[in-house]
Amino acid sequence: GMKHQMTEYALDGQNFNPNLTLKTFEYNCLDSTSEKIVDIALSSSAYLSGVLLTDFGTVIPFGSEYDIEQMGPPPAGLMVDVAGGGGGICGVSTTGSVVCWGAFYNENMKTVPDFKFKEIAVSNYKACGITIDDGLVCWGD
Repeated sequence: GMKHQMTEYALDGQNFNPNLTLKTFEYNCLDSTSEKIVDIALSSSAYLSGVLLTDFGTVIPFGSEYDIEQMGPPPAGLMVDVAGGGGGICGVSTTGSVVCWGAFYNENMKTVPDFKFKEIAVSNYKACGITIDDGLVCWGD
């Protein structure tokens, strides 16, 4: 895979200011010709960290080195959706199972009900998902 570059910017109050560059970092993609970033999820921890999701399903962590270390590596395998909050990240695998990782304020977030999901949302103490048969299932506190 080829190295791609992304720049992290800060907000100046509520306004985007391209002069306030926090850092530039590189990430690897599987296919340098066509892989594009399609989603982003933040862990909502004290530091800025999260993951990028590509159209191929690759999960790429970003943020401060310390925070990425606290989060731990994303699970192996490709994802179709990612969501973050409460100190961690959850992802929907290509088989519909959900896995959550990171330093959640509520450790119960990592105990996901055994359903097949197509989309998820994560807040500080709860997560909810839409199942493949359009049901709504929530877990956490």
